[in-house]
Amino acid sequence: TMVGCTETTIRTYSVTDDCGNSINVTQNLIRTVDIMPPTGTSPAGTSNINACFINASTPPAGTPVFDATTAASGYSDNCGGPVAATLTNTAVTGNNCAWEVTYTFKVSDNCGNELPGQTIKHAGGDKTPPVINTPPTYTACWQPGNPNYTIANLGSVTATDCIPSPIITYTVFNAD
Repeated sequence: TMVGCTETTIRTYSVTDDCGNSINVTQNLIRTVDIMPPTGTSPAGTSNINACFINASTPPAGTPVFDATTAASGYSDNCGGPVAATLTNTAVTGNNCAWEVTYTFKVSDNCGNELPGQTIKHAGGDKTPPVINTPPTYTACWQPGNPNYTIANLGSVTATDCIPSPIITYTVFNAD
């Protein structure tokens, strides 16, 4: 008989000896008939992660790592058995301003049925302004045409950011 995904067959065995004594025993054969892949939806990814892009094969710092238990949590088996998620690919795309990490995985049930091509996407970018190191105030007597008053002798300005050498620009105010 078939109930849901479970098929049960009952076998009865009879044994009789030469003296006419007999016994009957039964054996239950139970098997799961499951040809359907798991169904469900992927958990939501994380967005707006503040981190610098590294390269096309390394997820940026702060990106959640793939967790098979979390990935499988939104799926179920039509026969009520457990499901498992297996990572099949990690893709990292973008740049420092905006990047995305896509985990692709498959979900399987105990009978080997698979639901491939499931994804969790995490996104982020550089959300932090650059850090700038400004030189101290420069005070000098200035006369028009004085060759000692140049940008080079006013000190150096350095900055750090996700990119190795951010572009530094300046604007002169109240200059005569």
